[in-house]
Amino acid sequence: MSKFDSYETDVDEVLQQEPDPGPVRVIVEGTVTTQAAPAIDGDAYSVTIPTSGDVEELAVADPRRSCMVVTSATAFRLATSKDAIRSSSSALWPANEPLIIRHRAAVWVRSTTADQVISTSVERWAD
Repeated sequence: MSKFDSYETDVDEVLQQEPDPGPVRVIVEGTVTTQAAPAIDGDAYSVTIPTSGDVEELAVADPRRSCMVVTSATAFRLATSKDAIRSSSSALWPANEPLIIRHRAAVWVRSTTADQVISTSVERWAD
């Protein structure tokens, strides 16, 4: 044992770190103002569906997706699964109306006309 062993410093003591207290219960009294964090990145693209009635996966399920805007010059059908888009349970969306999607599930579309172009803009949260 060296005479300096008693002088060894503890890193946590030097940095004055405390153990993680775990979850802290908070009771809110009154109103609280909140604000959404900004998206970190995004993408914009168009999909051309060549034949009327064809099905296309417009977006895969994405836990980072914060918002998606879909639009087309002609009406189109959409759903969140391939089975739903092929059945009558898909929604018919009108032409030239932007559709704002704020969920993270997959988005499937089906064309109502030949050579239908569907445009999309996507925003994503940070990891």
